[in-house]
Amino acid sequence: MHIREFEEVVATFHSQNATDDIMRLEFYPFSSKDRAKSWLFSLRPRSIRSWNEMTHVFFDKYFPQRKTYALKRQIFTFAQQDSETLYRSSERFKELLSMCSHHGYENWRLMRYFYKRLTPRERQFMEMMCVMISSYRKILIRP
Repeated sequence: MHIREFEEVVATFHSQNATDDIMRLEFYPFSSKDRAKSWLFSLRPRSIRSWNEMTHVFFDKYFPQRKTYALKRQIFTFAQQDSETLYRSSERFKELLSMCSHHGYENWRLMRYFYKRLTPRERQFMEMMCVMISSYRKILIRP
């Protein structure tokens, strides 16, 4: 969450003299606190050359691979519970995604994981809604 929120804040700043990558690296120490700030200052100066490298080093330190793999497995094996509403299952799925925003799955794959693990009744409902939306679009877009 910290990395995502930081990137959102820095995205609101614009500079003609610096790239987003440079701005993120320069502002990042101001967003860190306590142990994370101590860890950041313990790194060799100029050892991190890009924002992508910084996020990898940060995740390696504070979000070990075993935790990432466990969350990715939960995303991959996600399933709607029998008594769970479609809304609640989608909220639970989004919570999983936010816990592991660096999962690396493409959006189409995430949609497939979610859809394939819905109950048959909810999958049928989703298909019906897609057909209805497609029909309405054809009506509204007619020349």
